Amino acid sequence: MSMLFDGAGVLPYVVTEDSKIKVLLGKRAVKREYGKWSVFGGKKEPGETYVAAAARELREEAGIAASHGELVPLYKACVPFLFEYDIFSLDLKSIDVKVSLNWETSEYRWFDIDEAISLGDQLASYAQAELIELKKKRLCPKAD
Repeated sequence: MSMLFDGAGVLPYVVTEDSKIKVLLGKRAVKREYGKWSVFGGKKEPGETYVAAAARELREEAGIAASHGELVPLYKACVPFLFEYDIFSLDLKSIDVKVSLNWETSEYRWFDIDEAISLGDQLASYAQAELIELKKKRLCPKAD
């Protein structure tokens, strides 16, 4: 049985000189999760790996290129036979990266990770869990 939704996404971030985590989120401009802050991602193409789908979606939605080696598994949302969504993190090293949004995203913003986590219902499904997971992995990297 195939899944109704099979996708992947990317949570870009930087660690500032004062060790704060900043995350790049996009505001959804499409019907599903409209107006909610989210990672960049979407549906996996037939035959595509999750990491390839994540890299493609980041390039399409934000204009940011990522190689497979740079994408680190972060979070998996899964409901058997309904959907699987794999999220990867990407350390951009600098917030000076050029972002070029497509029609699926109305705006982007760099958030302090704690501010992003506190957005609550302004976040797309699972985004809060993804943010918490990134914070945990960056603060306790040996816990992976």
